[in-house]
Amino acid sequence: MYTSAIGSIRSKDVKNKAKNQIILIKEVHKLLQKYNTIILTGHMCILNKNMSVEELPQDVYDNLEIASMILLKNKPDVIVQNLMKRDK
Repeated sequence: MYTSAIGSIRSKDVKNKAKNQIILIKEVHKLLQKYNTIILTGHMCILNKNMSVEELPQDVYDNLEIASMILLKNKPDVIVQNLMKRDK
């Protein structure tokens, strides 16, 4: 569980990071067969079983064949708050 000044996030840990990313890549490729352009929102890291932040390996982005990327930065507590709102 990730705990911050505003609360906690449970069940956000990724049990199998490699499998999770393979699924993501396959699903993105399926969408790209149907649509010329897609917008994929997400984080460049995941929470592991110890609720520690892990960066995704570079090959994930290479395999996604991303044409462009917009980076939005924020304070960790704001990101946690947004996740909690999203997952209500």
